[in-house]
Amino acid sequence: MKKRLYRPCVVGVIQNDDKDLYLAGERSDFRHSWQFPQGGIEVGEVPETALLRELQEEIGESRVRILGKSKDWVRYDFPEQMTSPIKKDFIGQEQIWFLLKFDVDGDETQLRPGDGEFTQLSWKSLDFIVGQMISWKRAAYLSGLKSIGLTIDA
Repeated sequence: MKKRLYRPCVVGVIQNDDKDLYLAGERSDFRHSWQFPQGGIEVGEVPETALLRELQEEIGESRVRILGKSKDWVRYDFPEQMTSPIKKDFIGQEQIWFLLKFDVDGDETQLRPGDGEFTQLSWKSLDFIVGQMISWKRAAYLSGLKSIGLTIDA
């Protein structure tokens, strides 16, 4: 039997200039659920390279400055009832979290959902994002946020 591992991923938490709002996307597969841009680390990629690739694919912009990075992986298991094909190969995901700021001037309306994962992008509070996310990811999000120096009352 094939050993099922955690899929290595990156998460990009982009804060605005006032450090009170964060870029999130409404998921196309779970309407009214929001999350940060994230995605898998491909074979041979380092997390920073995967982060820039995923940002370009998901929001159309990768010019960011890294303000912080988690030291440890944040893991979560997929729920038993999940039927996505990814569950055939992995029991969950392990993520490196990045705190980011855009390193480019310009109008935020130039951002666009790119690869079909998001229906829209918007600046939201951490409370909103965590409150409107898929419930089985919530504990990992709280750990990930803490790992880059952000906390919320949850």
